[in-house]
Formats: sequence, C-alpha cells, structure tokens
Amino acid sequence: MALQNVVWKALELFSHPPEQQDIRNNRAFSAELSHLIHLLSGLQLTDLRLTPEKMEWLKSAGHAPVWYMSIVDAQDDQMLDSEDEDQEDEKDANNDESSLEKAPASVMTVAAFAVKPGARLPIHDHPKMYGLLKVVHGEATVQSYSSVRCLAGTPPEGHSMPQLMAEKHEVTVVTARSDPLLLHKNHQDIHEIVNNSETTVCLFIDILSPPYHFRLPDSSDTRHGHRYITYYRELGPASPAVCPTGKHSSVLSFP
Repeated sequence: MALQNVVWKALELFSHPPEQQDIRNNRAFSAELSHLIHLLSGLQLTDLRLTPEKMEWLKSAGHAPVWYMSIVDAQDDQMLDSEDEDQEDEKDANNDESSLEKAPASVMTVAAFAVKPGARLPIHDHPKMYGLLKVVHGEATVQSYSSVRCLAGTPPEGHSMPQLMAEKHEVTVVTARSDPLLLHKNHQDIHEIVNNSETTVCLFIDILSPPYHFRLPDSSDTRHGHRYITYYRELGPASPAVCPTGKHSSVLSFP
C-alpha cells in the first residue's frame, strides 16, 4: 500500500491548478508537498515487489546500462496537441466524473530507474516541472544545476544549439537512507545521475509533474511549446564577462 499511497498523494497534490503550485508563496501547497516527501521517504525496495536477489539478476541481465520501469506513464494517446488538449480540458471541466485511470497520466509520471554499476543518466533537464527522486537500493551520485538563462550569440562552431548558463551545485550522494531529492522550476532542474558503485545496482523512484511532452503554460507555439527532454554537456566555468561572480558554469546543449 505504501507505493499506492505515494501515487495517490502525488496525484492529489499535482492536480491543483498550476497557479496554486507555488512552493515559495503557497503555504498549503508547500505543506502538502512536504507530506508527499514524507510518504516517499518511507518507500523500500519491497514496495516495488523487488528484492536484493532480483537486483543481482538485473545487474547481469541484457546489455542496457539503465532499465526503466513505468508505474504511471503518459500514454501516446494522451500526449495531446495544443488544440486537442484545450478541447480535452473543456470536457474535463464539465465532467466531474472524468476517469481517474486517465487523470494520473495527464498530471504526472511515476517510474523506477535501475542504473547498473558504472552507468549514468547524462545531464538532462526538467523544463518547468516538479520532480522527486528517491533511492530505494544502492547509491546515486547526483550533480545538479539550476538553469539561469540562455547565452545570446551564435552557437559554437560544430553545434546547432546555444549555450545555457546554469548555477552548478555541490555533488550529492544519495542512498536508500537519504531523503528524497526535490527539483522545481529553475531550482536544480538540470542534473546528471551516476552510479559509481562497481558492484551494486542503483534503483530510484522518479515522480515528475507535469510529464514530458505536455504543453508548457501560456505557450501558443505548438512546435516549441511542449516539454521535451534536452541533454547537455558541461563546458566549464562561464567567463567573467558573462558572469562576473564566477559561480556559474556554462552548459552546452547537444544538437
């Protein structure tokens, strides 16, 4: 029941209107988020019907460095275009009995990631999303960045995407005994997750809201107005001319 409690609490929390999902200025939302984090903190490997023995099997199964297990996922038929999404919103607003089976996928995704020893999830972003990460087995090394702004000018030679300036945070090592990590909006919304262990699979639960592919708020651009994942590599510290304090690093988007 622990996993179900987390999922339904997350659904309740992230079903609030977007303007109410403000961790800085809405005390009620912040309190509910703290409750969700508390519930998520109690999750264990067995809540996923997994055991350390199965983790050992997973370590040698197949060639993929990272395994993904969907718990609540956004189905293809719910990744709506802007016009279709508006129509769907109108239907839901007029129908108090809209299906709960469809509601979670339109509000959030919940998944488990198994990262094999020595493997990683490369630097990637979570545009205007809330995210919670809870390790339930092994250990993850997380390097987080907070996006600041895109740098103006022509992209570097050989690349089609501009540079992004981001604040680089201290590396965090999280285990099954650690509290969940929280990302939101422009706070630690870019990160890399590495399993530095030579012997143990790292398994973590990931809650994201809103899901990838769903429309960004107040966007009329149907091509660029959806949340798509972008991968990056770090170039190093930003130049003093760009950031006089020197506390930021520039990160380059892959083409």
